[in-house]
Amino acid sequence: MIMFAPSILLPEGHCRQALVSAGDLFPETDLPSPSDSKDRAYLGLPEGQTFLLKQVKAEAVLVEILNVYCGHCQQQAEFYNKLFNLMEKDPDTKGRIKIVGFAAGNDEAEVKDFRETYKVPYPVIPDPRFAVARNLGVTRAPFSIYVRQDPSGKTGVVAATHRGVDSEYARAFDDLR
Repeated sequence: MIMFAPSILLPEGHCRQALVSAGDLFPETDLPSPSDSKDRAYLGLPEGQTFLLKQVKAEAVLVEILNVYCGHCQQQAEFYNKLFNLMEKDPDTKGRIKIVGFAAGNDEAEVKDFRETYKVPYPVIPDPRFAVARNLGVTRAPFSIYVRQDPSGKTGVVAATHRGVDSEYARAFDDLR
């Protein structure tokens, strides 16, 4: 069972980058590929060790930085599960908008337990060495990044970010649409 912690401050001095913010291009950083073939299929990714966010087959991608022991991240799982279900049930958004989480400081077993405990249907990828969080400048979880993908395959633009629990999943759905 996952333990509850109120919020996670990522390791002191771990960031080399400024925090990603609205208007930035999403950093062209290698992201670890999901190990599960269903997660890769959902994101439209081939097999491989890494991927770039611009390879995700979607018009918009919600990137969530979380930690499985963070109480706020655990709360947010409920809201993002509802958001995921809204997106997947709506014929106008199914396949066009995707969610992917990166679990900063967590390994595969911890992520598996988190996904089972909180019934998380979207990919959550372990980031045990904080590499993804570091490259995005993220120091606290949860942190959400809304990325508008470029239809030509170029790097997507960060449309918005949100620090902390985003309980307004219906608003987020409207914004993503």
